[in-house]
Amino acid sequence: MSLKYFLDTNIDISAIFFWGRSGSFFLGSLLDNHKNIMTIPGGYLFNFYGENGFWQKIINNNISDFDILLDTFIKDHRGAFDGKYDKGSNFEFMGDDSVTCLSVDVEKFKISMKKYHKKYNLFNRKLFFIASHYSYEIAQGNDVLLKKLINYQLHTPASERVSEFCQDFPNAKYLGTYREPVRALYSHIKQHKGNLQENNESKLYEEYHTVYDGQYGWYYKHQLIGWKKVAHDYKLLLLAVKLEKLHDNPKKVLKKIAKFLNIDFEDSLMQSTFCGLKYWGDNRAVGKINGFSSSHTKTSTNEKCFNTHDLFVLNTLSALKHKEYKYLLEDSEYMGILEDMIEVPTKIEKEALDKSLNIQEHKSAFLAYKQRVKDSIWFLNSSKKIWKLNNG
Repeated sequence: MSLKYFLDTNIDISAIFFWGRSGSFFLGSLLDNHKNIMTIPGGYLFNFYGENGFWQKIINNNISDFDILLDTFIKDHRGAFDGKYDKGSNFEFMGDDSVTCLSVDVEKFKISMKKYHKKYNLFNRKLFFIASHYSYEIAQGNDVLLKKLINYQLHTPASERVSEFCQDFPNAKYLGTYREPVRALYSHIKQHKGNLQENNESKLYEEYHTVYDGQYGWYYKHQLIGWKKVAHDYKLLLLAVKLEKLHDNPKKVLKKIAKFLNIDFEDSLMQSTFCGLKYWGDNRAVGKINGFSSSHTKTSTNEKCFNTHDLFVLNTLSALKHKEYKYLLEDSEYMGILEDMIEVPTKIEKEALDKSLNIQEHKSAFLAYKQRVKDSIWFLNSSKKIWKLNNG
């Protein structure tokens, strides 16, 4: 067995969390082309862990044939090998001219995985995860002997995923992206609407429909909590990365990230790529972009869903508990009635209530509103200790 097919089972690992729509994929694209980093693009592996994840599916289906395991992995992650099958990440339109389709040799990937399996027995969650990154690099013709770090888009800060990931990689480091909260929340809502319309699930779907189907409530609660609770509960070593600062002063922020990850800063970190191809962002972004733009992070039309009352409530809640948002705290006479202000329906909730077409929609909107209030009051009364990072 050549040194080429050696697996460093103790390789350094970093994982990225999102907090609302806050540039987590963009950050991953900046780390993609570093000579010492391995990554599988976009969010293709963020469902690897967890009770509904890829590996649990393998267990549930009692798959014991490695060829079947390998074919299942490739089928489930087809867009990571051929951009034509990608949904949402724009992997079909990459490169300098934005018409190059992402393409990674599936056969080379399979050959590599089989060689690793022969030596290491990849019916092991951690080893399969590591080997898939090595093989993905080999399939692109990259020298894996230079690699010393896997960067993983863990993405959703869900406890069951983090728990399993920590079992495999207890010494991992984490990067947590965040941005101005209302923009992050609105971008989430807009993304969900666009996904449904693109998939022809509902051409008539509007932002306020997220109240009926429960997405708005999940997004709002997530925006309050972010990745903070799992970071605290699992004592994660995490570096917070503010999207606005990344765009405004990229070199300074990326040097800090490189130091945190114990890699050399190099010019490739200033380039947004996946598989070495220029990445222009997903098709839900406010505009096509490759690289950095201060104006890009400030463009928003969130007035469609939120008024000044809503902005004050969400900004103030965020600022009271999270040091990352302390700058949003206002010296306002309304602070004394914050709990009463939480009780007022947000603009998007009111729209959902007013435009409900039947009793079921109205009931769903009302229950969603009551749950959002309950979550917000709980958050307001929660201890600051549970929102404090273990590394400051």
